[in-house]
Amino acid sequence: MNFEALPLMYPKTTLVMKTIIPVLVAFLLHYLTLRAYNEYCLPAGFGGFFQGFLLSGSPFCKTVLDLSLTFQNNYSHLIVALLTRLIMDMSGVRQPV
Repeated sequence: MNFEALPLMYPKTTLVMKTIIPVLVAFLLHYLTLRAYNEYCLPAGFGGFFQGFLLSGSPFCKTVLDLSLTFQNNYSHLIVALLTRLIMDMSGVRQPV
C-alpha cells in the first residue's frame, strides 16, 4: 500500500488524526496524571490531610504533578493551534506552496 497517497485518499481521516486525536491524548494524559496525584499524594478525608502533608513533597508526587502541568501546557497549545487552523480555514487563507 502506498502510504504517501493516504492524505489524498482519506483527507478527513488525516485531519482527524493530525488534530483531534493529539488533543484527546494530551487531555487524557493530563486527566490520568491528576487522578494519580489525587489518589496517591492527596487522598480524601481527614487522614488524607496528614498523609498529603507527608507525601506531597515526595519525588513521586512532584514528578506526577510536573507531568500533569506539562500535559496541560501541551493540551492548551494544541487547542490554540486547532482553533487557529479552523479560523484560517474558514477565512480562506491559503498556505504557500
